[in-house]
Amino acid sequence: VSHNLLALDNLKTATLLIIGAGTPKTITMSTTYFFQFLHCTPRITCVDYTIVLADSVLPAPKLLMTDLHTLIIRLTSGGFEAPDSLLQNLDLPSLDTLELDFSNEAVQTWRWKNASGLQTLRKLTLRCSVTASSGPIEDVPEGLRSLLQCTPALEELHMYSNCISSKTLSLLSSRTPGGFGCDVCPVLESLSLIRHVSTNAIPSIAP
Repeated sequence: VSHNLLALDNLKTATLLIIGAGTPKTITMSTTYFFQFLHCTPRITCVDYTIVLADSVLPAPKLLMTDLHTLIIRLTSGGFEAPDSLLQNLDLPSLDTLELDFSNEAVQTWRWKNASGLQTLRKLTLRCSVTASSGPIEDVPEGLRSLLQCTPALEELHMYSNCISSKTLSLLSSRTPGGFGCDVCPVLESLSLIRHVSTNAIPSIAP
């Protein structure tokens, strides 16, 4: 489904969410549509978007979003290929805050390849939604490492997930070769690791 979007040159903030069961057939909440939306909002500063159709954005000239400082992405299906392909096509010199809401399946299926545009990021929130239908949960520190290695300015990290374990802390406290600093998040000042315990979810790994 293609959409003809009008230019919204003065738009500063936007929230595009799907609430409740089902998705209206008149709306395609895809990664590609989100990229088209950003093309029409050059001055936007804060955007909250739900990706229902996790397609990949085809490589294109980078879209400069000079004023965007807060980006919230809620991924209801699929893996990190979708937001990763989006980042590949964005230039985000002012991005300060990134929130990612996703399922545990997404955690296990991807390594970040295009997150180098997050150099200015100071605050990162990762929220993993777990349900009774979720598959087995494994600790995947390398996936997290591939993201955090792209955020050298990160000062605040907040994680809400039941796949947090001692390996998560080991990753965050690992040293660079020679022991002169942290391998990831070298200037981290605030850390929240909140592990969900759900009686309806499949048991998670032991710490």
